[in-house]
This record gives sequence, C-alpha cells and structure tokens, in this order.
Amino acid sequence: MTKINDKKTKRKNVKGFTLVELIVVMIILAILAALLVPSMTGYIDKANNNAAIVEARQVLVACQTIASENYFHGSVWDAADTAEAKALSEVTGTISDVKVASGKIDEFKYVTESGITVTYNQGAADKFTVS
Repeated sequence: MTKINDKKTKRKNVKGFTLVELIVVMIILAILAALLVPSMTGYIDKANNNAAIVEARQVLVACQTIASENYFHGSVWDAADTAEAKALSEVTGTISDVKVASGKIDEFKYVTESGITVTYNQGAADKFTVS
C-alpha cells in the first residue's frame, strides 16, 4: 500500500507546466507578434524609401556635374549623358526624363533596382518625391 501512495505523491510533486499554460503563453506570443509585424513592415518600407532618396541624391550630383560642364547653351540631354551620369553616380537603377535648364538639373526620374521611383523637381517644395 505504501508503494502506491508514494507514486501518487511523486506525481503531485513533479514540477512543470501544464498543456493549458503552454497554450496560453503561445497565444499571448502570437498576439504580440501580430501587433509587431505590421509596425516593423512600416519601418522597413521607410528605410527602403530613404535609401532610394540617397541614391537619387547621388544621381543628382552626377547629373549636375555633367550638366554644368556641357549644357550652358541649351543643349539637349541624351542617352550618352544618362549613361555617363549612371557610371559617375555608381547606381544600379534607371535614370530617365532628365531636363536641364541653364546648366542646372531641373528634374529627373530615378527608378531603383527594387522598383522604387524617386522624382526630383527643382521647383517643388519637397524636391525628392518617392512613389
């Protein structure tokens, strides 16, 4: 009789978590993850947009360098200038729609390799626009 009672008391003294407690903890972690993931996605998108603007600034400096050397007399920006600007700025995206006025870059469009489009417009209040 004492052996049976000893086994019952041993089972009662075993320390650990029940299945219900583990499920409750898993549900709480799932709720926290569901709240955290969308906010992290927003931070990642914002960081990608900022990186695209940094690349567009590099393009602007390269284009401005070329324009200041070549375009005081109203010449038209061509594909060779775009290729030179891309090489000078060391970016991998696509530069297009470059407009030069009086030796200054008036506007251009830059599309990153990941598909983010940055538009530069000299006359706009917010000169770099991400879309």
